[in-house]
Amino acid sequence: MADGDLWRLWYTHVPTVDSVGDYIDEALAMRDAGAAMPFVVRDADGVIAAARAIAGWSQPIVVSRLATHWYAKRVWGTH
Repeated sequence: MADGDLWRLWYTHVPTVDSVGDYIDEALAMRDAGAAMPFVVRDADGVIAAARAIAGWSQPIVVSRLATHWYAKRVWGTH
């Protein structure tokens, strides 16, 4: 989680090591309320490399927005 100290970046919002539990609780509450669909991306070793949440979808035409999104610095620039 401390990979890259991403919470220090001014242009994004990433939880700190101390607040990641609150971040997860909020994401799950949004999921339970039907307001977002949070998920993680794992690397080839199964370690979490990213967190994302999709929110604000509508039907019958599916339109959504990316609510949150961040990748660990160790996977930046990889394919």
